[in-house]
Amino acid sequence: MNILIIDDNKHDTAILKKLLKQIEQKERIRITVETSDILPAYSKDLREFHMIFMNPIINGAESIELACEIRKYDNNVSIVFTADNLDYAQKGYYANANRYLLKPYDESTFFNEVIDLFWSFIYVHKSIRIFKDEFQIPLHKIMYIEVNHRKTCFYLMGGEKKETNRPLSDWIKLLEDAPFSRPCRAFYINFSNVKSIAQYGIIMRDEKFIPITKSYQDNFFSDLLFYRNRCR
Repeated sequence: MNILIIDDNKHDTAILKKLLKQIEQKERIRITVETSDILPAYSKDLREFHMIFMNPIINGAESIELACEIRKYDNNVSIVFTADNLDYAQKGYYANANRYLLKPYDESTFFNEVIDLFWSFIYVHKSIRIFKDEFQIPLHKIMYIEVNHRKTCFYLMGGEKKETNRPLSDWIKLLEDAPFSRPCRAFYINFSNVKSIAQYGIIMRDEKFIPITKSYQDNFFSDLLFYRNRCR
């Protein structure tokens, strides 16, 4: 998760970064954080962030217009206003913000609200670029990834297939936050698209049977338990 914090209060920014670090450790989500103590002008660079925390007032200027501008081009990014009061709550609503959190943060509320946003983004909106100059594919559309004759093949919903030269290890690193796991050497599967799981194998939604081999079994079932607990 790439996160931007826009706040001119360094103390509040430090607390927010600390809370996000706790989420990273607890939820096994890789988080990178950038901060700004000035209100940036809108640019396409902001579209690289998955979540943006912003104070409604930055050095006396309202950040609401920036949020509205972001929303013109990106409906997937999560926008969270962090404020000392409710004065800008209604404006935050008009900017289509995902959350409006009050400072000082109540940790229980913060964790519940932000973790929910994280997983909602990862399961629904997150995508990866299969080829450098081609479209991005939402993660939920990937059934599984297979290594086949030195090629890495993506099997997608609807029967589509994409072939790449990048090794599976590269894709595993990119998908480490997502609901994927490796049941055997040749496959990396999306739990969201599993039809049934037994001790020795998986049946995917396209009826593909994928074995669970002994050397991957412990990690696979640990990942499965984490995924099921997350989806409760």
